Amino acid sequence: MKNKVYSDLKVFHFPSKLDDIANQRLSPPIHVRIKPTNVCNHSCYYCCYRNKKLVFSELFREPDFIPRDKMEKIISDLEHMRVRAVTFSGGGEPLLYPHIKESLTKLSKAGIGVGVLTNGSLLRGEIADVVANTVSWVRVSMDAADARTYSKYRDISPESFELVCDNIEKFSKNKKGCKLGISFIVTKENHSKIFKYVELMKKIGVDHVKLSECVVSKDWRQNRKYMGRFFISAKKQIGKSLRLADENFSVIDRFQFPDKYNNNYKKPYTFCAFAQCLVIIGADLNVYSCQDKAYTTLGKLFSIRDQSFAEGWFSQENKDSLRKLNPSRACMHHCTQHAKNLMLLEYFAVNNAHLGFV
Repeated sequence: MKNKVYSDLKVFHFPSKLDDIANQRLSPPIHVRIKPTNVCNHSCYYCCYRNKKLVFSELFREPDFIPRDKMEKIISDLEHMRVRAVTFSGGGEPLLYPHIKESLTKLSKAGIGVGVLTNGSLLRGEIADVVANTVSWVRVSMDAADARTYSKYRDISPESFELVCDNIEKFSKNKKGCKLGISFIVTKENHSKIFKYVELMKKIGVDHVKLSECVVSKDWRQNRKYMGRFFISAKKQIGKSLRLADENFSVIDRFQFPDKYNNNYKKPYTFCAFAQCLVIIGADLNVYSCQDKAYTTLGKLFSIRDQSFAEGWFSQENKDSLRKLNPSRACMHHCTQHAKNLMLLEYFAVNNAHLGFV
């Protein structure tokens, strides 16, 4: 029964953390996402860090990366704080980080679960071997079913598509217990080839494909207008793709039509409970409240340039930053944690005297 890797309900398996939040006690986060470098060898047109129409990450600087000694201290802190999981993501391409292999190995030896978000271009050779032996999951970001479109989307050579597919296929044969997933961003250009792509990924051995909408603006109206041109057609492709699922392969449909209220944009609450469960360490050595507010002044909680992560997390500055973060004012944009926040706030609002009346 326990084979579901994507769920907004995971946080409810940590009752002590929920109790801490409810009683205004600051305990370590469950999950930390680390952006080790901002350098990337792809240039995706929908990337919020590189597309001028999307960028609201005013603190982003491409040369930034986490120095080796600082990464070692971060890992030590996470181990002693008993953080449960770490995800390496961008920023940039995490497998370009010069100390990625030793970082993955140290986290694994510390008993911390590790995930990697990557474009897949470097998932080969020694790096792939280390990844296969240390991480719980890898998710490769792709957005095209053919070389020409892939090249256009990412401003790279057409040969890169076959290279990444080859990397994925070889990794799938050597990954042992590691889950291998694909994140496919659905756009007006690629929606008609969703089934073709999902079929290809199943053939080369991935465990699952996650399908999500492309965010083209901070304004939900613009995203709604963009998506309206192909939403029904894309859903038909996704429906066809879902029939490819079996005991070894799954398709996760996260492709939603933008709406002001139920699709992440307008926040009817003033407290972000999930910011105490998952935080971001940026390549600039700042800690941010979530991936959607990484590299923004509004999302910055504290810096670890002159202190450790543990010191910063339990500091008065962080307590004040978490308390002041008001989603109804500061987060009027797409939010990946919105559904989780709604469930947490509902959970905290339940009258204890009536709990037995389930």
